[in-house]
Amino acid sequence: MQKSLISILLFFLVSCSLFSSDPKEDIKPILEEGLYLYRLEKASWHGTDLFYNEFKNIDEIKGYFSYPDGNKTKCIFFQTLNYLK
Repeated sequence: MQKSLISILLFFLVSCSLFSSDPKEDIKPILEEGLYLYRLEKASWHGTDLFYNEFKNIDEIKGYFSYPDGNKTKCIFFQTLNYLK
């Protein structure tokens, strides 16, 4: 009986210590990363729309990537060079 009471008390203390932190502080890094990913995805979306409207021969383009540059987000398109042909 005494061992089970100690086990319950220990479980309660560990549970309280795990949930005692401020949930807003735990969410902040997740929210920042989500906004960062949203910013990159938005730049990619708008960049591909603008690119495909301007250049009709899209078969030469092999990929793109987006990256933040200060307050702006840039989207770069690239093609591969075929040196081995």
